[in-house]
Amino acid sequence: MKNNKIVKAVCMLLVLTAFALMAIGSGSDDGGASKVGEVTDEKGNAVTDENGEKVTVKLPEKVTESTQTEFSVGETLITKSLKVIYLSSGVFESDNEFIQPAEGKQYVYIRLYCENIGSSDESVNVFEFECYADGYSCEACYSMDEELSASLSAGRNTVGTVCFEVPVGAEKIEFEYKPNLFGDTKYVFRYEGVKDGGITPPAVSGETEGAFRVGDIVETKKERISFLSCGEYTSDNMFIQPKEGCRFVYFEFEFENVSDSDTSVSTIDFHCYANGSACESHYFDEDMLSGTLSPGRKAKGCVYFEVPVAATVIEAEYEENLFTSKKVVFRYSD
Repeated sequence: MKNNKIVKAVCMLLVLTAFALMAIGSGSDDGGASKVGEVTDEKGNAVTDENGEKVTVKLPEKVTESTQTEFSVGETLITKSLKVIYLSSGVFESDNEFIQPAEGKQYVYIRLYCENIGSSDESVNVFEFECYADGYSCEACYSMDEELSASLSAGRNTVGTVCFEVPVGAEKIEFEYKPNLFGDTKYVFRYEGVKDGGITPPAVSGETEGAFRVGDIVETKKERISFLSCGEYTSDNMFIQPKEGCRFVYFEFEFENVSDSDTSVSTIDFHCYANGSACESHYFDEDMLSGTLSPGRKAKGCVYFEVPVAATVIEAEYEENLFTSKKVVFRYSD
């Protein structure tokens, strides 16, 4: 599992710049409730349906952003594009003899629910947090299984923890969150010892209308994508096993480059959601989807995820275009 965490961290660092560029583009997103707006073509003309009626879509309205900047367990932060609920705080005790706090220190964490309430992609991860104990900077700990890290499409959510090493006798511990790399706004989550806010994260189905199923073929501007199969994956590596209450699943695809220029496909182009909540990617060596394709060339392979056993709706999203956040959604079935 440790190797998977290293690979995940490397992949995350590779796409942080891309996420930052996306944040610039989505910075004006107002998120939240919705209103109706007209759909127009490239020339600005209203699009009509077969009955001559104007086609409309739901557009985001302005949300009421949080005016407070400091939060206790049980409180909710609302930004232009994210709802962040402070679920709990506590002490993390590692069962790995090689991952232990220094003498006189301990690992403490906060656990957060993050939901994308905007209309474009957002990301949340532990690298957006700093921790201070009695005013002094603390070192991050990246050893908890439920580590906060996710790319969230509109309406998707995740639950995760942020963990730091702090002095045992520290009186004031604060987690600083900076959601925008290029902004100055910071929010503080006060560490309150072992405390649970008693909040159950909102339940959502996560079901996407029109999601593609096994046997379907989808054609984008550059690729023809064949959804070949999906199913449960069993690892024969004793050190790489799903967490309790979870299982590994795979989606198998064939990609064909139907454009007149090179294109590439990789597992990092995919994200998975179970009942609307982000799932962890895994990078097994066998049949992993990856390739740079000349025009007319093909690649076949699998993408792997760890999902809750009880999940009723599992979907893999393929990011067709990084800069427009356009997605193709594939539904998992046993």
